[in-house]
Amino acid sequence: PRSEREFVAFINGLNHDWVTATARISPKVLIELSAFVGTALADFVERFPDDGPALFPVSWAGEAESHGWFDLGREFTEQWHHQAQIREAVGAPPLRDPIWLHSVLLIALRGLPHAYRDTAAATGSTVTIDIEGASGGLWTLRRDAERWTLWAGAEATESARARLSEDTAWRLLFNALPADRLAGRVALTGDAALTAPLARARSVIV
Repeated sequence: PRSEREFVAFINGLNHDWVTATARISPKVLIELSAFVGTALADFVERFPDDGPALFPVSWAGEAESHGWFDLGREFTEQWHHQAQIREAVGAPPLRDPIWLHSVLLIALRGLPHAYRDTAAATGSTVTIDIEGASGGLWTLRRDAERWTLWAGAEATESARARLSEDTAWRLLFNALPADRLAGRVALTGDAALTAPLARARSVIV
């Protein structure tokens, strides 16, 4: 693929092919295949040099080249949010240990500076991201001289704040929350121009 649009079409084509191919596979075989592939993936991750170059750059973070750990983190977020979709589809409860979703958010939030790349603001402007719940925390988007950067924690003064639950956060970032349902689930204060890009932020290829 030579562009982001072509890459999205390529990924969508692969997904469509697999959905079609697996439609005739029994649930038993699907479960066995998932277990086999999961073990193989775990073995691969253990051997992969996380301080080396990534196999694939994390495009939703705006990177043309990424470190290995970020590529592995992106793959983890993919695994996590697809299992969340499956659990929701079959009426199963979510994973109970909050460390899993917290880890997903730590990776996914790294896409926010890229989502804000065209948002003009005075140097030093900040947006606090307040995610409530056991998996949540506080993060700050700060406008530096040439770009937006992401930091853990909150600064003493802020230009704007977005407060949302951990459930809303992952659904928003993984394109699982329709725009017409967002308003009632995110509390925004401060400069509206600095919170608006959050509604368009995505940590997946769309």
